[in-house]
Amino acid sequence: MNDIKVSVVMPVYNMQAYIGEAIESILGQTLKETEIICMDDCGTDDTAAIIKEYCEKYPNVRYFSMEVNSGAGMARATAMTHATGEYLAFMDADDRICRKDALEILYQKASEGNCDVCGGFVNDFSDKEIKDYPRFRELFDKADTSSIEAVCAKDLDYSQIQDDFYFQGFIYKREYLEKNNITFPEIRVYEDPVFLVRALYFANCIRVVNIEYYGHRFDYKQHNFNVSHGVCFLKGTIMNLEFAREHGLTVLYDKTLERADQIFLLPMLSFMSKHDKEYMNLLMQLDELVMKDGRNLAVMEYIDFLSARKDLFLQFYKYKYGRDFVY
Repeated sequence: MNDIKVSVVMPVYNMQAYIGEAIESILGQTLKETEIICMDDCGTDDTAAIIKEYCEKYPNVRYFSMEVNSGAGMARATAMTHATGEYLAFMDADDRICRKDALEILYQKASEGNCDVCGGFVNDFSDKEIKDYPRFRELFDKADTSSIEAVCAKDLDYSQIQDDFYFQGFIYKREYLEKNNITFPEIRVYEDPVFLVRALYFANCIRVVNIEYYGHRFDYKQHNFNVSHGVCFLKGTIMNLEFAREHGLTVLYDKTLERADQIFLLPMLSFMSKHDKEYMNLLMQLDELVMKDGRNLAVMEYIDFLSARKDLFLQFYKYKYGRDFVY
């Protein structure tokens, strides 16, 4: 396939209820030089059959499948190797692009400035509401952006952004990512912040435009946080904290550390009860890392407290799980 301007990379796992809407939001774009690369992560429902129906009708819809279930990050990384477009966009199979000319605008603005990365606004949506993600919105005055000519653009450095969420809100020059070996790490959770931080930091130019670009569906999602996810979360957190320290990204550092404490506290007891050595070793590695900067993890203070109050811990554990804690 020749002259593809934007390749849309889409990992897929059991998304038969939403995959059609996601594909249609790309096929309906005014930018026609696109391809959609669907990477099936060994799903078990009718998603693959739906995608293959689109493949029969539209030559720019392409279906691939992973050999084994590997998580969304590895599915994206594998799909990237099949892309032929000048730029890459990323989309989850239950999300949508907000306006029909969004990819055309992003591609045009990125090309005009020879920018490695170009992005727009992101929102969270459900059947009942839309919630705006604040990133970049304060940079622009409210204006009519109904035409491409009216859209405004601003160029930023990552030091001005230091955000690590919603990597889907940008398109990325494929040659730039490949040259710098920027892809998704082999972890199932927190792989996208690791990717986004590096993709934005090393970009020659980050151009942002004042349009609603990406809609992230949030109403039905349920995240079951288990030990395996905790290990991946810690690995990704350590990667980004080390990167932030190395490059003086204090806002990113603080944001990452705050999120770590918020997420570690609640599931900690269940992780400890499973005697997961890898998780605890990584947690100690993270604590050692932040102590170098005179900081501390609140969760470590919590563990110290539980250690000092063994009686309270055992009482709470039995109340919470209905059984005695086994050492």
